Amino acid sequence: MRFSVVPIASLLTALCASAAGVHRVFPGDQVAPDQQRQQRLSSASSNKGLARFLINQPVAANARPLFAAGEAATTESSTGQDVPTADGGISAAGNATALFPFSNSTQGTTNSTQGTSPAGPGRARGPLNYALLVKWSSPAAAWAFMGVTVAITVAVTYNLLFQAKTFHSKAVYVYLLIWCLARITCFALRGAILTGDNGQNYALYQWSSMVAALGFMPLAEAMAVVTVESSAMVYGMKRKTAKIWDLTVKAFFIFFGVCVAGFVFDYTLNKPFGSNAKDFSYLIALREIGFNGLILLTVYTLVGSAFNFVDVARKMKVPNEFWNRFRMLMAVTILQSLLILVKLAYTSYRNWNPAELRDEHLWYIISIVPEYLFMCFYCTHYFLRVFDDIELKHGKYSAEEGKWVKSSLDLEPAPVSVSPSDMKPLPSPSPTPSSK
Repeated sequence: MRFSVVPIASLLTALCASAAGVHRVFPGDQVAPDQQRQQRLSSASSNKGLARFLINQPVAANARPLFAAGEAATTESSTGQDVPTADGGISAAGNATALFPFSNSTQGTTNSTQGTSPAGPGRARGPLNYALLVKWSSPAAAWAFMGVTVAITVAVTYNLLFQAKTFHSKAVYVYLLIWCLARITCFALRGAILTGDNGQNYALYQWSSMVAALGFMPLAEAMAVVTVESSAMVYGMKRKTAKIWDLTVKAFFIFFGVCVAGFVFDYTLNKPFGSNAKDFSYLIALREIGFNGLILLTVYTLVGSAFNFVDVARKMKVPNEFWNRFRMLMAVTILQSLLILVKLAYTSYRNWNPAELRDEHLWYIISIVPEYLFMCFYCTHYFLRVFDDIELKHGKYSAEEGKWVKSSLDLEPAPVSVSPSDMKPLPSPSPTPSSK
């Protein structure tokens, strides 16, 4: 028997390579472009979305290898051009995902095993580098932001322990400290996954994505605390009314935060890498309720602070000597609300357009920098000190009476009034005996 196409040695080598999971094209194995297209589709039958992506993907400039071994891992399109391996996008909550949907049947080969590259003619197999897939590229930026966050953490901790004197200002610093810890963790994980071959660690990628997606939420609650307490002062709310309003805002924040967290955790931990959130209706519901709710809370802080800014002089509940400083705090809160709205608008746009605005530089500039500008105002106690000064000088706010009332410890002793009838003549001094 004669083998006119494939030598026996090449055939044996191909069989061994196939058994080992390695797919290579040998010189005698060239086939027509149409047959190559069918082979790609059949070899990725469990990943049809991936096959379509690989065939239709245009040439990308400066494409970087996605595999730990550094192999380019390109494949030839139906037009005869080499195209890069599957690139990554960004998921709804800011955690990364690929542009191609993986079916649940492929999770065992991509998700739980930290994912090997899909098989196909002309493609080398190797462990996926998830950080490169989703275009995370700068460990230096991650370490730099972590260092800045550590410095902010020192300032916030100092303000909490040595500067804040009242419950209102201390509560704000507690929320800001939670943000500091979340962002230190976020950038530590991000720097680690971009170092060496750590990008192949799927668990590290998952946790890095989740912490990055959830770390901003304490800032929204800090703004809500400032706005609610300021409104109670400006409008002279009764204690019961102020308490109900405060608890209502907190309940909404917890509800929306749980929705966002539920979406991020379930989508990142339980869905195969590259899944499309639109394929899961309950994930879409959680995502939209959570993110739109946080947007509404931010709009509330924006509008509420604007009303407080105007009405502090009209309602005349806050002592007039503090009006200018109170308005300054409200102006800061308005600016902070606008910064967070920019971040949430960017995130919401990427929720529905995961293939766009994927560059890491844009993520830093539009999503992360607003948070750090927010924090600059609270590295000093200058703005929040107005809460402390009002309370220390005029006592604590009595919501029942609708005014500031000093406690018994703060009250100055009242002058004693004496009526003329109570006055008694002083006894005249006894004459001293004259000396002789």
